[in-house]
Amino acid sequence: MRDDPFPSTGPGLLDRDVPAPDADPSVLARIPRADASGSDHYELIPDDELATRKPPPWLMECYLTEGGFSVLYGPPGVGKSFLAIDWSYGVARGIAWHGHATQAGPVIYVAGEGAYSLATRVAAYRRYHQLDGFSGVAFVTAPVQLLDPGDVSALCAALDGGVTDGLDIPLAPKMVVFDTMARAMAGGDENSAQDIGRVVAAVDAIRRRTGAHTLLVHHTGWNMTDRERGSSALRGAADSSFSLTTAEGALTLECVKQRDAALSPSVQLRLVPCEGSCVVEGETRTATERPLTKTDRTLLSALRTMTAATGPATASAWLKASAVADRSFYDALARLKALNAVTAEKRRYSLTLFGESLFT
Repeated sequence: MRDDPFPSTGPGLLDRDVPAPDADPSVLARIPRADASGSDHYELIPDDELATRKPPPWLMECYLTEGGFSVLYGPPGVGKSFLAIDWSYGVARGIAWHGHATQAGPVIYVAGEGAYSLATRVAAYRRYHQLDGFSGVAFVTAPVQLLDPGDVSALCAALDGGVTDGLDIPLAPKMVVFDTMARAMAGGDENSAQDIGRVVAAVDAIRRRTGAHTLLVHHTGWNMTDRERGSSALRGAADSSFSLTTAEGALTLECVKQRDAALSPSVQLRLVPCEGSCVVEGETRTATERPLTKTDRTLLSALRTMTAATGPATASAWLKASAVADRSFYDALARLKALNAVTAEKRRYSLTLFGESLFT
């Protein structure tokens, strides 16, 4: 057993002495399916047999399918990596995720955005859940370029068992995570359907070789829209797509696509501080029980200044004075009304006594 399976520095998984196949692009086409018994031929399925086939089984019930392809996206800083880590350990440990059963199996987490922040997040999770020893998640601390067939082949070679020395379990993964897609396609164009197609082809090659579910962590656009950044070809190719947003002091995970099943249930989450980082937990507090957000306080401060100068303010004037995005404004407004921090008369807003008390 390794004494420190999560080093914050030092070689990543691909830095080991693993022989990489020829970097010829055709190598991806030669990677066999995980269940094809070594054959690289296509399987021909009679129509009567195909008609009776069942949907793929769940890796994480109602959310992630076994051997599938999913995308988790949201604005920068919302907590996507914390959730991806939480999912990874849920699968690796075989524990239910918010009441939904998982299949237990190793997870490979390709972290392209820095080993130090990853190390603190992993340390926080392990301490919060009181884990000791190797827990089934192995990390690659350097980007694996999905547009580079040599990189993809080297990763597949590593997952074939070339780096299992010292581990208590086979490394054949149930899930592979790429955090983030942008780091895994350096030099590519997210807006190009052709480049996204090459990313998808690499993901499919990894899935065929390993049988693992593959998750890409991705961002929303620069204007923080509710869709993933770049070409729509990404959502078209994914089996499952999930949006992570923040509103009313809580994180909301929403399924926007599930190819072979009903949409997954939406879940409210929160980040709990732990050991200089955070871990993900379910949000059980009501909107009125949660602390005020930064946007809440911005709106309250702007309204207080306006009403002191000119009296109650219209929503449009308050929005302009607050200088926040429309959606953020109206989400916060609904929350402040639920808190009874503001009141409206003839569509003009002012602070309540409770709202004023929040400044003392």
